[in-house]
Order: sequence, then C-alpha cells, then structure tokens
Amino acid sequence: CTSDDLTNLSIALEARRMMPNLKVVLRMFDVHVAENVRDGFDIHTVFSIADISAPAFAAAATRAPLDHAFAFGEGDDRSILTITTFTLVPESILVGYTVGDLEDEFEVAVMAQHRGGEFMLHPHDDVVLSAGDRFVASASIEALNRLASLTPPTREHRNYLRGRWPIKTPPPQWLIKGKKQITST
Repeated sequence: CTSDDLTNLSIALEARRMMPNLKVVLRMFDVHVAENVRDGFDIHTVFSIADISAPAFAAAATRAPLDHAFAFGEGDDRSILTITTFTLVPESILVGYTVGDLEDEFEVAVMAQHRGGEFMLHPHDDVVLSAGDRFVASASIEALNRLASLTPPTREHRNYLRGRWPIKTPPPQWLIKGKKQITST
C-alpha cells in the first residue's frame, strides 16, 4: 500500500491480471473513488481511510468518552455507533441492575462483561451487575453520554479515582427514560 490511490489501484489491477482469483484488499483515501473501484472493478474489499476515520473524529468532536466509533447504514439513514468499555464503580446506581435492564433503560447493547478473572461474551439479560465489573457497550453517542454520567468509561477510571469524573447520584430528570424510573438507593 502507498499513500497514492492510483498507484494502489494499479498494483491491485496488475495483481488481479496475474492471478484472476486473487482476493484484493485495497486502501484508498477518496471515499467516492473507493466506491467506484469497488463497484466497477469487482474488488469487494475497498477501504477509504476517510470513511473509516470520519465517525471517530465526529464522535470525538462531541467530547463523547468512546473507545471506538463507526458508521452504520447508508445515506440519510447513516448513524454513528460507539463501542466503549465501562467500569462499574461502587456508588453508581447501576450496581444491581441486570444486563437486560441496562440495555432497555439506556438503549445500549452489552457485548461483553468481565468480572474478576471471568470473561463473558454476550452476557444473559438476567446477569446482575456488580461494583468492579467491566462491560463493553455499543450505543449511540447520546446513550453513551447518559451511561457515562453514572459510571466512568474504563479509560477514564483513573480520572474518576482522582475525583475528576463525577458520578451523578441521583440522576438528573433527562436520564429517566422508558417504563422504569431510575432511582438512587
């Protein structure tokens, strides 16, 4: 790979000419050229650097505490989704929530949970969250920010320990959503 789209395309086409069944993965900088190459040259795996990085830059501009961001959908239906790891702190009102309650109330998808030395991929809805648990959640930026107001993202845990990541207890009214009111104990 080079930093020149035409050179990358030329190399890919020459390799394909020499080996017609070769699977080609192509990196391109221009989004529109990448789409045209994918459609016109039967190279199904074409990555545009701008297209891959744009969601992360857009999400970072909102100051959202995220680990990864990606675009989902096409055109006007395109949304930015995030993936973030959280560490559940003792004073969070989320301690005692089930994974199912967390997903329903905050419109997040819990993808994995780590407790002690045990890792669980796609934890069951009835798993109860405890202080010290780490979990990976995918959500919209708005849902991510609501969740981050109640327990810090893992990458911010050091700031939390230094008193620089305040936890909201009880939660503000804007956090109350859906069929259940979130209350502090």
